[in-house]
Amino acid sequence: MLSLRRVNLLCLLGLVVILCTLTAQGYSRDEASMYQFALRLYEDGQYELAAKQLEQLMEQYPSGRFMPDAVFLAGSAQENLGKFKEASRFFQQYVTEFPDGARLCEAMVLLGTDQQRMGHYADAEGTFKRVVEQKRCDKQFEEATAKLAELFFVQGRFGDAIA
Repeated sequence: MLSLRRVNLLCLLGLVVILCTLTAQGYSRDEASMYQFALRLYEDGQYELAAKQLEQLMEQYPSGRFMPDAVFLAGSAQENLGKFKEASRFFQQYVTEFPDGARLCEAMVLLGTDQQRMGHYADAEGTFKRVVEQKRCDKQFEEATAKLAELFFVQGRFGDAIA
């Protein structure tokens, strides 16, 4: 019969093999765990804690595989907290650093919305126009067009709002 010491040694050896395999595949268990934890916090409505966890993740793994999602989610967390300046910073970072990112169009709409909320109308107009002009943003086209019309209306540019 195997002694308890040998069982512990075999378990430890198995864990080392698993970790080496994951590391060799470019998968950091810590990074994934941090992101999943932040995602759970976000989904539970704990936006402040999620934002802090995401910022730690981005500091520790600036080139990590979860970086695009972490940046977007950090912006969304700040948005839900009503911190539009902070949210816009993350959405701008996403647009700048991940121009081929899966959530680019969504990030641009949210960035434009935050810019409008902060009274940066010229920036918001430029952002919404970029969404409308992007061929890949067909899902966000109507939303960006409506937000652009709303922006023109708020500014009293009724002719532009109708066009």
